[in-house]
Amino acid sequence: MRYLRSLPADEVKSVGFLMPCHSTPWQAYLHRREWSDESHYWSLGCEPPLAGQNITDYKDQVAIFFAAPVTYLQTRFPPNVDSSFPPSARPFSVPGALIHKNDWSHEWPQYIVMFGALLREPGMQDYIRGKGYTIVWDEEYGWDGDNSRQGGVKVWKYDVS
Repeated sequence: MRYLRSLPADEVKSVGFLMPCHSTPWQAYLHRREWSDESHYWSLGCEPPLAGQNITDYKDQVAIFFAAPVTYLQTRFPPNVDSSFPPSARPFSVPGALIHKNDWSHEWPQYIVMFGALLREPGMQDYIRGKGYTIVWDEEYGWDGDNSRQGGVKVWKYDVS
């Protein structure tokens, strides 16, 4: 979060966290008025099933993403990055809502934050680089937790000059 907070506010148009909201303290730490618009700054939803939802077949947005990350990017993001970084209409799941294939979609953000473990997924690194993103910040932090959180945190920036 130090890296993102160090960037000039007027230079950051959007950030997408391809991780659960509780994986980073971005909402608590960044405290910028311009970051309050969740259509420009979002993380994947990881709400528990609520009353009336079938717990045996419930999958939150995070589970769907981590099950097939490249497929998720191919189906829920547009084919090309719009360098004006428009807001995402429906970037996260709604607590208690039944999740269907087209319940949410994303626009490509200016910055993508993800765990390094995602780079082990076949085709992930090539797909992100192919969209015009490069790693601008990379840090191991010593605690990996589950397998999906290994490899530290990577911040990618869209940079097609």
